Amino acid sequence: MKKNLIRTALLLLLIIFSFFLYSTGKIHYVFIDNKTVTSEDKTFSALDNVSVFVDKEDSVVIKKRIRKQFSVSGKNHKITVTIKDNDGTEILIEKKFSLKLSEKAIISIPLLYAGEENWIEKEKFNP
Repeated sequence: MKKNLIRTALLLLLIIFSFFLYSTGKIHYVFIDNKTVTSEDKTFSALDNVSVFVDKEDSVVIKKRIRKQFSVSGKNHKITVTIKDNDGTEILIEKKFSLKLSEKAIISIPLLYAGEENWIEKEKFNP
């Protein structure tokens, strides 16, 4: 009786630990758009000289009208965007976001730069 109880408890711990490892190692796709977008009857233009970090990946330069894809693992993520103005001033924007197990994210650089609330769009991902 005691032996079966210990085996059942160990099996239950193994299942919980497996789910934890699956959720922390799950790959998510994050798409970064630098395209002109219209939101709430306002138009936000694509930006020049945009450098993007997602989590700890290398910096990627995104030109106008381009979409880049990042593959990230885990639930919580951080995006860092560096934008150079026409006068050479650098603007640094950092945002944190989280994704559920079956979600992907589409991030709009012009909306993020303008401070809009809908800078990220989360969608269910079906591979």
